[in-house]
Amino acid sequence: MARATVIRPITIILIDDLDFGIVRSESSGGFVEVSHLTGVQYIGGARLGCRQLGICPAPHAARFSVSGEANRSYTVTLPKTLAIRPAAERTLAQEQDGRFSDSLIVDAITVLSVSGQIGNATGKLDVNGKDQFEIFGRLRMPSETKPGRYRAQIPILVVYS
Repeated sequence: MARATVIRPITIILIDDLDFGIVRSESSGGFVEVSHLTGVQYIGGARLGCRQLGICPAPHAARFSVSGEANRSYTVTLPKTLAIRPAAERTLAQEQDGRFSDSLIVDAITVLSVSGQIGNATGKLDVNGKDQFEIFGRLRMPSETKPGRYRAQIPILVVYS
């Protein structure tokens, strides 16, 4: 006898990027934290880059929708840290030469699903095979942070558990 059970593949769709907004770094450097517990915080020398949030884009978590087999649990795996770099074009050779060592670090990366518990990188698809999750993090801004638009892809692995 041979058997097989085929289920729907799990898929994710990006709704919104993790965005730390428009920020500036004072002489001491600092952090911008986007957290599910405390919202947005500017720590140390990190400051909002314009006069008020109504004018600046508001910092926010990344949001994803998940779909797959109804009532199945899933796990989200993320890096512990992420280097984000200015969006200017550059080659791998230039990066290895150290000519572009101006990356910023995102750490304290966490995930929270609509169906999950705080601090747990798991979720459960509902009876329609749907759920959502958010990714939060903290941007480290050294005192010598160069002006620019910094960005990076966040490698995400979502699998049934």
